Amino acid sequence: MQQLLGIAWLCGIGFTMSLFIGSLAFEEAKADFATDVRVGILAGSLLSAIPGYLVLRDALANKASTQASARRRVWSAMGREVSAKSSA
Repeated sequence: MQQLLGIAWLCGIGFTMSLFIGSLAFEEAKADFATDVRVGILAGSLLSAIPGYLVLRDALANKASTQASARRRVWSAMGREVSAKSSA
């Protein structure tokens, strides 16, 4: 679920970039606000990229720690089986 949230945040980059491209296509329409609009769109992309990166980084760390604990459980179970067979 956490990975889905991270991807949802990153979707904001694509949305704001489409606005940016649209503003470049129609730059003659409102030349007064062109710079402000582009800066706002790029800031929106940045505000979408940062939380998306952080959420996905955290999801990856959680996945790695879950896999490591699963490996420890498997190895400890195998160790118990081996010692139980050798003592019989």
